[in-house]
Amino acid sequence: ARGMLVEEATRRHERGFPNTIEVSLESESAEISAEGTVLANGSPRILSFDGIHLEAPLEGTVLLTRNRDVPGVIGAIGTALGSLGVNIATFALGRRSAVRGADAVALVRLDGQANPAIVQKIREIPSITEARLIELPEAPEASDQPGNTRDQHHLRFSA
Repeated sequence: ARGMLVEEATRRHERGFPNTIEVSLESESAEISAEGTVLANGSPRILSFDGIHLEAPLEGTVLLTRNRDVPGVIGAIGTALGSLGVNIATFALGRRSAVRGADAVALVRLDGQANPAIVQKIREIPSITEARLIELPEAPEASDQPGNTRDQHHLRFSA
């Protein structure tokens, strides 16, 4: 692939999940990494993002935020979403260290599709340093055929 280096490494990883994958992307201006797994029922989960541990389902509409870890961030996000009529399905938060102001990441799964305008409202929160909407496929229904796996994963990111 043009300008792409692919490395594969196998290692023992004690996180309570038998199989995980870690993906790292590096460019001249940014570096990002994520670790995840797929549960026995076919449900994908994220386990860490940029070295910050958190566990969250990867399906549907997800609001990704980066913030400084200070009191009130979770409440401010909930209030901002509520004022726009957006309901939170799940909320996962992780932080780099237990120090006030440390880097933190939240993955907030929203009910239904969300208007990209909510990102601007979230960015108005003083401690938020980044906010993006991610659209992922919904998890397979329990009535889906056994062994039916999702071979195609399409991601859409908002700016």
